[in-house]
Amino acid sequence: MKKKLLVFHPALAPYRIDFFNSIVNKFDALFYFSNDNLKDQTFNQDRLRSKCNFKFNLLLNGFEVGKRSFRTGIFKIINEYKPEIIICSEYSQITLQALIYKYVLGKKFKVYTISDDSLDLSFKRSGIRKWLRDFLSNYIDGIIFPSDSVSNWYHANVNSSTKLITIPIIHDNDIFRNKISELLPNANNNLLKYKLQNKKIFLFVGRLVAVKNVAFLINAYANVVSSMADSKLVIIGDGEEYFNLQSQVSKLGINENCIFTGRFEGDELSTWFLVADCLVLPSYYEPYGVVVNEALLSGCKVLCSNLAGASDLVTNSNGALFNPYNLNDLSNLLIDTYNEISIKNSITYLRTDLMPFHFNEKFSDFISSINNN
Repeated sequence: MKKKLLVFHPALAPYRIDFFNSIVNKFDALFYFSNDNLKDQTFNQDRLRSKCNFKFNLLLNGFEVGKRSFRTGIFKIINEYKPEIIICSEYSQITLQALIYKYVLGKKFKVYTISDDSLDLSFKRSGIRKWLRDFLSNYIDGIIFPSDSVSNWYHANVNSSTKLITIPIIHDNDIFRNKISELLPNANNNLLKYKLQNKKIFLFVGRLVAVKNVAFLINAYANVVSSMADSKLVIIGDGEEYFNLQSQVSKLGINENCIFTGRFEGDELSTWFLVADCLVLPSYYEPYGVVVNEALLSGCKVLCSNLAGASDLVTNSNGALFNPYNLNDLSNLLIDTYNEISIKNSITYLRTDLMPFHFNEKFSDFISSINNN
């Protein structure tokens, strides 16, 4: 008989679906989401639900303070479902409620929480969040981090006795690659539509906001574009910096080399990972950055900020890391990568998976850690 597992999470996002679907295969799982969509960006929820092998409930009772959701009714849900395992998100009031219920009533279920902190964010945490993290480490049954580097830092600097589990925020390799293999015709259509045949293509994907550091990327690209005449920088996304970035491109005189497409999701976005030769993630604040995983699964190399959580996915064989405050660092990597790229007139096959490991391997480790705790 499967163990009963209860999941409390902020909202349904595309990069969690494979993880949640895999949980359903191993546990008798019940899901509750605090919101009907993410706060910082919205996704087509009908499309996402069609990919779920599970049903979920929304926590409707509670209130909002800024970008934080406070939900009530947690005790009732736990009491009625009687789980053996609870997985929460971050060091939230729901995590606190689950622990209070457990210890006050003397229950034996295990409480875990998922923390998406990168290594950079881990040691920069301060104030109430740092206090909650340090406090909860004494009572929680385990914390699920996205990388071994964060787990190792936590044990060395916060609590050496806390049970830590690592599972990156990644897609199932086979599911993702089977899907994008169907998009090769779409990728060729993009080559024609945007006149990218025989071009070497650098790609940015994300919200166009200050912390994504796109202005830095544009400056680095402008520094070396004269040596990369047949290159293009494609910027996919939308946000408050959109028009400022377009103005910056005009002032630098690189309009012919830069393409702003607007925001895409789903197949429209995945197609671009097939088109691009190299993804660049220049963020100076990035808890993770799942686009790194999506690019690598598509066989697209990655230049990644060393402050992004997903930097742990980048190796010498699939890309490189750079300091997001050092312009020359990125400029030199753009040139080096440009020289390694082979020009293509069409896209005829799915490139090799560049991920350093498989989702199934990490999920199997996760299940072992849960069952052995």
